[in-house]
Amino acid sequence: MHFGNSLPFETERPQPRFAVSDKLFWVILRQLWPGWKRALTLVQPETVVRWHRAGFKLYWTRLSRIETRGKKVRLSGLRELIFRMVAENPTWGAPRIHGELKMLGFDVSERSVLRWMRKAPRNPSRQNGGGVPEQPS
Repeated sequence: MHFGNSLPFETERPQPRFAVSDKLFWVILRQLWPGWKRALTLVQPETVVRWHRAGFKLYWTRLSRIETRGKKVRLSGLRELIFRMVAENPTWGAPRIHGELKMLGFDVSERSVLRWMRKAPRNPSRQNGGGVPEQPS
């Protein structure tokens, strides 16, 4: 069995083709910068993808750990306002309160309003369960 000049386990890898401008660049670089070989690193495409994934993971990890200091103060005031609106207007739902807050200039989602409405303290003075206060006798 004859395989020519190559062995059966050898595979031919295509060599990169360089344009004349590429060759000229490397010749000039070699003359101007004697230590260029120390800075040259060849990597596999999978390595670059792995570096990018690690970088994105680090970025989002750090971003999620950042503590917003000014937001808590603003949210506590907004939370109190939502609690007050719920107490004073028991028939209003999240869409209505969200609309009122938007008109007042608050940038908050309807879902956040609903979440805070559920946490709002209930008014214990209203024992009849309805929105109409009891009439004095």
